[in-house]
Amino acid sequence: MAEERPHKAFPDGEFTAAELKDLGSCNALSNQEAKIVLKRFTDSAASTSKTWVAPPLAQKAMEYLEKVEPKTDTSHSRTVEQLRETVQRAQIDEFEMALLANLTPETADEALSIIPSLQDRFAENKEQLQDVLNEIVTLKQLQ
Repeated sequence: MAEERPHKAFPDGEFTAAELKDLGSCNALSNQEAKIVLKRFTDSAASTSKTWVAPPLAQKAMEYLEKVEPKTDTSHSRTVEQLRETVQRAQIDEFEMALLANLTPETADEALSIIPSLQDRFAENKEQLQDVLNEIVTLKQLQ
């Protein structure tokens, strides 16, 4: 049997290729959602064991999320839920939602240029997309 090697995306060997295959069924998350999930995971694990230390990848991820989402309050997730509800009402796919929330384009034209899959639904209705973008900005400011 072949030796299980680290996946090339994780040169430190934190995940093997077999472990990463399990991620294929995962959902796309905005940075805000990822920060909340990771914080809850680390808090839960730390509360069950006094000696538990977050894995290096979790530590690196949280450092990154603290830089890009310093305002996100991880104690509650209502504004993040509202953001997801907003984009679902507009029939925006999950991965598109994550891109819009993370990249925060200012205009519908900018969103259409960086996320080509939105073209089919919003090229003729940029006002609806602009309304969604405005609501995303408002919700991010509430955090």
